[in-house]
Amino acid sequence: MPRLIDRTAKIAFLAVAATLLTGAQPRLGNLESRLLASHNRERALAGVPPLRWNAELARGAQDWADHLSSTGRFEHSPNIPGRPPEGENIWGGTPGVFRPEAMVDLWISEKEDFVPGVFPANSRTGRAEDVSHYTQLIWGRSGEIGCGLGQRGGEEILVCRYSAPGNVKGRDPFAQDWQKAFVRRPAANQSNLKLPLAMSAAGFAAVSSALIEGRNIFDGGSEGSLRSSAPAS
Repeated sequence: MPRLIDRTAKIAFLAVAATLLTGAQPRLGNLESRLLASHNRERALAGVPPLRWNAELARGAQDWADHLSSTGRFEHSPNIPGRPPEGENIWGGTPGVFRPEAMVDLWISEKEDFVPGVFPANSRTGRAEDVSHYTQLIWGRSGEIGCGLGQRGGEEILVCRYSAPGNVKGRDPFAQDWQKAFVRRPAANQSNLKLPLAMSAAGFAAVSSALIEGRNIFDGGSEGSLRSSAPAS
């Protein structure tokens, strides 16, 4: 028996050592910090200040993500009278497939259609909903973020909330000079699998949410489906 215990301990040690040496981590390991880092990397490219994590925003996002995951619905949370408005991006995908970076990359992929200007005239397609996930993500006046991942049903649902909300009509996303560096991201390869969906809302009662089809950014070639939703004011 002691020999068996000793052997088990060695296997466990080697597994931990291999993880440390290769830099591997669980698919959802350090979820909050990775979601925040993914947002702030893109915001740095856009020349806007980084976001800070807000635990209260995260609690609200988690509650809504759990609700959507358990009910199978894909829609924005209702406005709460008397509460400050919040921006909201939603992503949905096949459970167990996508890493946090791939989830955020779906919203970032809308950068391909983004053009500088005053919101909502920011899309080369003429439709604000084609870039409104991205514009919320890099909205210069947003300073805080909180996210939650729902895993109660047949689909993973990521909800991220932002304060102050983005996609405000008549304002520019960068909240600064248009000529500051704007680095385009290469277009992602298309997949013949189900495309992701994206949904986003700016948190105002007058906002009409749009369910839109996004571009598919797969995690390391893994197969699956996803959807997301971005803000439009």
